[in-house]
Amino acid sequence: MTARILDTLHFIGTNDRNKPLFESNWPLPFGISYNSYLVTDKQTALLDTIEYGSDRSYFEDLELILNGRDLNYLVILHMEPDHAGMIGEVLQRYPLATIVTNARAIKLLDIYFPNIDKSRIREVKEGDTLELGHHHLQFVMTPMVHWPESMMAYCTTENILFSQDAFGTFGTLDGGIFDDEIDPDCRELLFSPETAGGLLMAVATETEQEFLQRMAQKQVKVYLVGHVLAEEFAPIRIRQRPAS
Repeated sequence: MTARILDTLHFIGTNDRNKPLFESNWPLPFGISYNSYLVTDKQTALLDTIEYGSDRSYFEDLELILNGRDLNYLVILHMEPDHAGMIGEVLQRYPLATIVTNARAIKLLDIYFPNIDKSRIREVKEGDTLELGHHHLQFVMTPMVHWPESMMAYCTTENILFSQDAFGTFGTLDGGIFDDEIDPDCRELLFSPETAGGLLMAVATETEQEFLQRMAQKQVKVYLVGHVLAEEFAPIRIRQRPAS
């Protein structure tokens, strides 16, 4: 499943209608989607992958959009299996690709994929930038939003935030990838008060409100999330699930 967001930015993902529970706790009556994004600029970059085995056409879609080009970078924002499940196969298929991620994610990579050539890994920190051509990705460290290694990538040229789990929703993508293309009654905010106890899972050193303020300073126009919808608006607004 693919969609063009910009001429040089594409969605590649799939729907999972078989998983009964999210993280073995929260029911998924409308399923869930797994989203990744491919930048096809002067250099190419894949931001996150999808859950292993959820869609065997994933690589066909990736190759079709690359159109004979190599993959230069695999940017890992989040190491949870529904984001990182295809990392091993991506690296096998694209042996020249450089992994771009942070120190905490590198430790998890060593556990999940111990045979990765360490020379292929580029460590990034808060504020570091990956220049792909028109697209400049600035990295934002967001520990415990919602795993310790979590980070986001902000495209400074297009004001796009690749936010992994933050601002995502439950539900599948049926007919579109933007928020105004999806039935609002068939999606549920990830980590809403009704599910995981708050808008976001944040560490004590950065409250939810402080995190939102950091994002507001970025003047984000589009949120490209790890699950379900792409939100196109500014400033931040999140639709809460109606009370039952």
